[in-house]
Amino acid sequence: MLLNIITTPGLVDRLREEIAPVFTPPEGIPSQPVRVHDLGRLVRNSPLLRSTFYEVLRTCGGTVSNRVVTEDITIAGKFFKKGTPVMLPSRPQHMDAAIWGEDSDRFVADRFIRAEDKGSKFGDRGDSSQGEVDEKVIERRRLVKERMMRPFGGGVSLCPGRFFANYEVWSFVSSLIWQYDITIREGEKIPTVDLKTPNLGIMTPTHDVKIRLVKRRIL
Repeated sequence: MLLNIITTPGLVDRLREEIAPVFTPPEGIPSQPVRVHDLGRLVRNSPLLRSTFYEVLRTCGGTVSNRVVTEDITIAGKFFKKGTPVMLPSRPQHMDAAIWGEDSDRFVADRFIRAEDKGSKFGDRGDSSQGEVDEKVIERRRLVKERMMRPFGGGVSLCPGRFFANYEVWSFVSSLIWQYDITIREGEKIPTVDLKTPNLGIMTPTHDVKIRLVKRRIL
């Protein structure tokens, strides 16, 4: 997530503006040491951070659900015999242009909240609308997008710790970008996702990268 944030022009500044209230106590003076003062606000009022996180899961996730067919059944013309193991990889769904649009192969931090969903074509199920729509419709569309994600599995095996994992990552990443300026060291090649190495959920970068970490002066 950090790699995507620091290599996307302007994203760090936008995120810092959004999360600033989370690191400011009621008296209005930033605390030392820096800490999250309002986790609830971070969770409820950080749409860009949330969208960035889900976009990272979408582009870097490689979870696979496993099921066993409980009875003979035919689905979409394919016959599945009882007792057959079935593997359901999430990545084809996460990268499907019919769901996410023509830029589905790109990292777009605000994909889950971008303004074009307010009136133009919306890629979740191919529906479209004209003109402005109210905030409830926008929220419904955001939820539909998130429900098309399967980074934590689904059904009876849906990860029970997903909310804790979300909040832990949001807090950690927010704390880092709030306290430090992070840049890729000159001459370093930005890694891509390693599509060849097996993984347990999140695909790793093709190689490590060296960064420059500088403490910020927070007034």
